Amino acid sequence: MTQKIFYTGRTWAAYTDENGIRRVVSKDVIFQKDKSDLMNVGALLNFGTQKEHDPVNQFLKNLQLYPKSYFMRIGVGCSFDRTI
Repeated sequence: MTQKIFYTGRTWAAYTDENGIRRVVSKDVIFQKDKSDLMNVGALLNFGTQKEHDPVNQFLKNLQLYPKSYFMRIGVGCSFDRTI
């Protein structure tokens, strides 16, 4: 029986609008130790559809979220032959 390991995390974004009001959104996420762990922040966080939120929502679409170990090599202990 194979047991799947999940990691949880939280991502958030905040900004202060022209009227000095602080806007905050957050989202709990689950990392599953596979390629689905690479997520677009704009798909997770959104400040709403009002035109005033467009710049920050567009910025969030350019960001990716991934767990700390996402880019680590599998089998770090492996070696390769470097002889010439």
